[in-house]
Amino acid sequence: EGHGLSRHLAGIVLVDLDGTGLVVKGNHFEWADEGYFAKQRGAQGYQLSLAIASNAGKEVLAHLLDPGHVNTGSRFFDLLYQVGETLGFLNERVFIRADRGYGVGESITHLLDLQVGFLIKGRDSRTAQKWVDQFGAALVWLPVDKTCWVVDIGPQYMPNCPYRVRTILIRTKKKKKQ
Repeated sequence: EGHGLSRHLAGIVLVDLDGTGLVVKGNHFEWADEGYFAKQRGAQGYQLSLAIASNAGKEVLAHLLDPGHVNTGSRFFDLLYQVGETLGFLNERVFIRADRGYGVGESITHLLDLQVGFLIKGRDSRTAQKWVDQFGAALVWLPVDKTCWVVDIGPQYMPNCPYRVRTILIRTKKKKKQ
């Protein structure tokens, strides 16, 4: 039986899924490979995928280290089920927050089937723009602060997901560009 803090939380376990590239230099790194590393074209390194229980002292529940060419989003199911093994459960007590790399229809479908709550960033801003164009003046944007507004457009179908998913659009304004 595990002894981690998150395993013994009485309520919801808030799990953040995140992936990042780790660039290395030199030839002393086994399995390092060329891959996608932000603003470092042609770099070599590793892809790190992490699942962290944010409300349990930032406890690491699962981690994967892959060669640079591996897309961290493709490791969603491995990461998710490591979380389940660590916690001893994978049900409505788990709430997943994830970056857009994990927001593909198959992942969303699986979370809905498991009855695991989630909040996942959208993958493509063109889809959001399509909804803005579709709903037009019917959208009632609510301010969060001076640079951010939100609108709930209700349940929408996502690519490769048979279920409608509650969808919230976020509009941000930067200093020079909206």
